[in-house]
Amino acid sequence: MSLRLLSFLNQIETALTNNDPERFQAPGERVVNYQKGIARLSLGPGLGSITLQAYTLAAGQICIKIQLAWTQAEGARIMSIYPQAKFDWFSEAYKIAEAWLGGPGQAELMPAGAESAQQTASLAAG
Repeated sequence: MSLRLLSFLNQIETALTNNDPERFQAPGERVVNYQKGIARLSLGPGLGSITLQAYTLAAGQICIKIQLAWTQAEGARIMSIYPQAKFDWFSEAYKIAEAWLGGPGQAELMPAGAESAQQTASLAAG
């Protein structure tokens, strides 16, 4: 199964725009590091970001870790998905968009800086 992080990130952004067109009028900024399997969508000033990290588990299964971050929140929400052969990428993109739109109040947040600093450094290292 081919993993296309940028395509999946675009689907998430489309889901966000479809759910809240007033809030997401301008396209987000994307940063992708294909070698490290990391992609980030910065949603705009004062909004936050969504970061995807893809890797293969020891058993050979693909895992995508999703970090949802909000500018006004102290931490981030971490989610994981495990795509299978007939995985529905569109519905998963909408679930992630709904989780982000739900805001930090409905999420168990991970302390700020714990993972985001490491991911940002990985993106910058190229």
